[in-house]
Amino acid sequence: MTTTAPRHIVLIGMMGVGKSTVGKKLAATLTCSFVDLDDEIEAVASKTIPEIFASEGEHGFRLHEADALAGALSRSDPIVLATGGGVVDGPAASLLRQHCCVWLTASVQTLADRVGTGKGRPLLGDDVVGTLTTLLERRDRKYAEVATLTIAVDDQSVSAIVAQLMSQLEALC
Repeated sequence: MTTTAPRHIVLIGMMGVGKSTVGKKLAATLTCSFVDLDDEIEAVASKTIPEIFASEGEHGFRLHEADALAGALSRSDPIVLATGGGVVDGPAASLLRQHCCVWLTASVQTLADRVGTGKGRPLLGDDVVGTLTTLLERRDRKYAEVATLTIAVDDQSVSAIVAQLMSQLEALC
């Protein structure tokens, strides 16, 4: 089996599912670069994600996200890219279909445990579980439409998730 990324691998899924954590380990395993889309957005906008939401709303944020995604995916060397949970809600979703998208899934309870109070996550309100449930119901079909591969992460270590990915990536991506 190869240990280099065959092309860009894009991790999608809800906030708190572990895209960044899994992405860093996967990129190290594949000896390619890891890119966090939220970091790219903040660097280009010179604002934090909460600041963008506060000044431009979700629509404005999604436009920044689409631009940052296009920039990241235009890189010539293969990358592992961790997206934000709502990347499938905006204009960026069409770009995802051109790449190997790995949908990381988890139960609402796992997600809620991981995001805690949701501080720094503009779409979460006071009812974290309720909001996550609503977002998941709205996004599930969209994730499924762009996913090349789906991995459930509940009760799995990062190493186990990466091992699962490595065993399936070559055939699918």
